[in-house]
Amino acid sequence: SIDNIFNTTPGEKILNPAFGLNLKMYLFDPLSYDTAENIADMILLGIRKWEPRVNVKNVNVTLDIDQHQYEITLRLEIPSLNNNVMVKTGILNNSGYKTS
Repeated sequence: SIDNIFNTTPGEKILNPAFGLNLKMYLFDPLSYDTAENIADMILLGIRKWEPRVNVKNVNVTLDIDQHQYEITLRLEIPSLNNNVMVKTGILNNSGYKTS
């Protein structure tokens, strides 16, 4: 579900045109700490809006300058599963977002 949110650009879903994040807008910008912070903010707001079944504990976006990509780490809690915090990681690069 979260991968779907990350990989859908608003306007792609005809029946729900506001759904998704526009992470693709960052793919060809120069890597920077400001951009990483903007990506983290967008992810936090998007998950809160589109995936109410999880609680976001932390979003960390770090630069990997050598690979020209951002590493995204999410710490999530799923209350319906009575679980502890789980970690989800992925990479955002010029190919898009992929779970690592």
